[in-house]
Amino acid sequence: MVFLRISINYVQIPKCLKGRGIGDSLKHFFNGDNPTCDTLVAETKYDGYRLQIHVQIGHDGTTVTVFSKSKRNSTIDRRNTHSIVLAALGIPLPDGMPVYPTLASRLRGTPAPTKRVKSSVILEMEAVPFNEGAREGDRGPGIEEFWWLEAAGVTAGAETGRSRASHIGRHLCLVFFDILHLDGENLLTVAYHSRRSLLKSVVRPIHGFSMFAMCQSISLDMGKDHARLSLKKAFDTVCDGREGSSEGLVLKADSSTYNDPKLPWVKLKKDYIQGLGDTIDLVLLGAGWDIDRARELRVDTSVFTTFYLGVLTNREDVYKRRHAPYFEILFRVSYGLNRDQLELYNDQLRLGRWASKPFDKDDPWKRRLIGLSWKYHMPKSMVPPSVLLEAPLCAEVMGAGFQRLPFSELYELRWPRLMKIFEKKERAWTAALSSRDLISTARQALGYDQTTASLPVSPERDSIGALWRSHSTVAVVVIAEIAHAKNADALRLGAGLKFVSTINTATIREEASGNIPTVPATTVDRSA
Repeated sequence: MVFLRISINYVQIPKCLKGRGIGDSLKHFFNGDNPTCDTLVAETKYDGYRLQIHVQIGHDGTTVTVFSKSKRNSTIDRRNTHSIVLAALGIPLPDGMPVYPTLASRLRGTPAPTKRVKSSVILEMEAVPFNEGAREGDRGPGIEEFWWLEAAGVTAGAETGRSRASHIGRHLCLVFFDILHLDGENLLTVAYHSRRSLLKSVVRPIHGFSMFAMCQSISLDMGKDHARLSLKKAFDTVCDGREGSSEGLVLKADSSTYNDPKLPWVKLKKDYIQGLGDTIDLVLLGAGWDIDRARELRVDTSVFTTFYLGVLTNREDVYKRRHAPYFEILFRVSYGLNRDQLELYNDQLRLGRWASKPFDKDDPWKRRLIGLSWKYHMPKSMVPPSVLLEAPLCAEVMGAGFQRLPFSELYELRWPRLMKIFEKKERAWTAALSSRDLISTARQALGYDQTTASLPVSPERDSIGALWRSHSTVAVVVIAEIAHAKNADALRLGAGLKFVSTINTATIREEASGNIPTVPATTVDRSA
């Protein structure tokens, strides 16, 4: 029987330093020209859910406890990992434990671990989705992208423990990379190379279900130039995009202990390096206020902290002047701009240089799109904007790779950061990616076969048009020019950013309450 209870205290995960480049990452392992360790290990950082799993074996049964990176006890939510971790340890599976059928059959031909866990163990791993069949992009079996985790059963039903996934052939795979405790022995002060050797003796690889994180050893004794070339080669390998399962490297000194203050871990990802992240141009359609970002910036509710980005889905019809532009709003972005940029863009909106229409909070059913010459579709799970631009703008956005939107052929950037908003004379919104361009760009970055790409079709009725008479009926195809403000004096009232030293939480609560309506729409909730 498996008892779901917290059995061993959570071990604090070390905070990684950010490597801003190959040289910047290596400087943490050199004192001048002298290396602070003999060997550096470049460990692949897999794109999944990081887990810390505690297993205790007693007379009354086996106890499995799962912690997430946020320290949350996720034992029940991540119940589908229990059978995999026990199987990888060679521990008999208790009756009634949910088991993937493929795992049960695959165990019969897998050798047992060389070292048996007698009483307790703490392991660290990344849970990733694995597909036994053909993966997207004409690829064979293997690890899939992050967004397939739910389909692979990363979240189990709270009552039955059964996966909500209905995708045959998809399941979880655990990528092990550290061991922190074994049979009462604390391993936090043991060198990394010794812990990894012990990990490989305790855990057995099971094809498709358990494996070890790929590592490459880099000798530092041969100098910085050799180390730089070796690290660049390792980094290029994990960033080639063909597999989609890795997001970078974690650099660890071979001789370092867990959470070693003198030899910290360094995370190296494309989006940490200027010019290497996935950067694209999208259409800026609206702006709003986000309570979390406002708290970080210490600004009040009059400041636009968040911008709404999308793509044109009917480019051919617009160019042929058949229909008004129709945009799919992909995501919101609240990060990336420095304080000066944010203040400048707020001034443009407040003073009417970027003409906008309020997203009507008082009458959300009828007047939102009056005066706009374009239509849009917004996911119902998205917090609505405060304003929509009369004339969309082009914006440069950078992210940490692409991920597919649920129930869509379109993609969004992971961890997006807004780099710049272009004035019309600098770069028109028509220079931004269309839906077709976005799909092609994302698939190329992910290493997919371009011949299999399918294109999204705009729905007959958008989110607003599906309600009453709220969609724009203006028969204008070309986006209107930004008009001068009719009442400049009125627009200047309250213009500019209001950076304050403290936050009026009562005001924030009032502004963030039900006064901003959720947009009823016909799309599927993106957060489901």
